[in-house]
Amino acid sequence: MRQNRLLILAGLAILIGLFASNFVYRQFKRISLIKPTPTEQVVVATVALPLGTRLESQHLKLVSWPSGASMRGRLTSKEDCEGRALFTSIQENEPILETNLVPREGGAGLQATIPEGMRAVSVKVNDVVAVAGFVLPGTIQEV
Repeated sequence: MRQNRLLILAGLAILIGLFASNFVYRQFKRISLIKPTPTEQVVVATVALPLGTRLESQHLKLVSWPSGASMRGRLTSKEDCEGRALFTSIQENEPILETNLVPREGGAGLQATIPEGMRAVSVKVNDVVAVAGFVLPGTIQEV
């Protein structure tokens, strides 16, 4: 009687082990069938860059980006960016788009942010005028 119980328990343990190993084998097989997402190289900023910065190679790096999540105006080569100025500020690891850059002949610094056909002028200010601009059109104040 005691031997029968041991045989039944051993058989049950073998069956449970077979089922567990079959389950683990199927899970590993399923994972190995998952294909990696295709990627492409995209230019991103290595550090946060302010408006008007002229891009140099140390400001740029290439990273892998999922191909399905492509962005309009993305740049895939550092050479396309080098020597051009930023039209907007860029954060670290942010992709650099064509719309973020001034044309090659546009220069760098603040003058690069002035749209073509427009002109900038300087205006003399004093201490009072220098702190103006906190109230804008459409600002409503309840009294």
